[in-house]
Amino acid sequence: MIGMLVIADKLRSGAEKRVVGWLRKWEGDYRVPGVAITNCFISGQEVDLVIITPYTTVVGEVKGVDPEVTGSVLQCTTNSRWKVPGSEGDPVSVRENDTTPYDQVRDGVFKLKAAAGQAGGSAFVTGLVVVVPPRGSTMRLEKKSAPPPGCDVLLCNTQNPLRAWFHRAHHRSAVVWTAEQAYAVIEALEYGDRTTIAELAEEGFPLDSSLPAVEPLPVPAALPAPDPAARSVAALPPAAAPHAPALPPVPKDAPSSLPGPAAYEPTAQPPPRPVSDPPPRPTPPASDPPSAPASEPAADMDPTPTSDRRRTHLQTAAAFAAIAVIGGGLWLLARGGGGEPEPRETVDQHQISSITQAPPPPPGAGVPPPPPAPPATTVCYPFQSNC
Repeated sequence: MIGMLVIADKLRSGAEKRVVGWLRKWEGDYRVPGVAITNCFISGQEVDLVIITPYTTVVGEVKGVDPEVTGSVLQCTTNSRWKVPGSEGDPVSVRENDTTPYDQVRDGVFKLKAAAGQAGGSAFVTGLVVVVPPRGSTMRLEKKSAPPPGCDVLLCNTQNPLRAWFHRAHHRSAVVWTAEQAYAVIEALEYGDRTTIAELAEEGFPLDSSLPAVEPLPVPAALPAPDPAARSVAALPPAAAPHAPALPPVPKDAPSSLPGPAAYEPTAQPPPRPVSDPPPRPTPPASDPPSAPASEPAADMDPTPTSDRRRTHLQTAAAFAAIAVIGGGLWLLARGGGGEPEPRETVDQHQISSITQAPPPPPGAGVPPPPPAPPATTVCYPFQSNC
């Protein structure tokens, strides 16, 4: 397949002829599909190149370097004149009212964008300044400042920098021009009689029918009216949301059909075991106070409550204390009256013994009767009732 399709009018400089020759020679892996229009007038302004590819739209200005310039570095700036150190004057041609070639290429960009808009296109347009030094030159490019937005500059001693620039642009972009759209722009530039849609398709522009149809976004259907019951359920907390359908409300005067608590009681239950009253505690019989100390209570008797037990302890202690007192008194009396006392020589006095068990005096002695014995003291013993 041949190189780029070129619609050429009269080429006015050797630099323009070299660039157009490069565009036509790019074949095989180096081929750049598209169409180039030389010396194209757009709204009264002549531009050197209008290049339209499926991926880019370029307005190009081709500038040859003045042969009298002998320096090796071309310094490009945005707001001042371009220069080559060691040489006087402008190294490239500039319009009378322009400061740099950027001004000229930007005017062409705006006019081509307006023409493409009238044809129904809205692609981004790039302004490219292509500087072509003399053959065999070793000049290099130095950008002292960044180019204006949407513009760029290339120093092309050979065709390689220009071809590499188009390849990079194609890899960065998607398809912006189909064969039908590109032909509409070319026809707006009054070059429609130089080519056809079919020829542009052969050059590599896709046809509208070959592109995948872009389906419109579906319009969302009208949402149904919210259900009040669903809204009330949604308002409940997650733990209170019902998991089963709710039962219908039961009227207040309707008899309850739900089983009562008695319906859930087991039908057969073992009869309760009768609880017998505890056997009555035997009452100890009343007994006469023993002459000897009371023996200890039986060990197998039932325990008594705490208050009865304390009272029993107090009674026992009191009984033992009384027994000890009486026993001590009897022991003292027995010791004092163990032998017969010696008679004393007294006048009208008789010895009176305090021991109740002393033998009575012999009759007829005229001894007065002994004083009455003290009443017997009632002693309470353990477990004795009414005491």
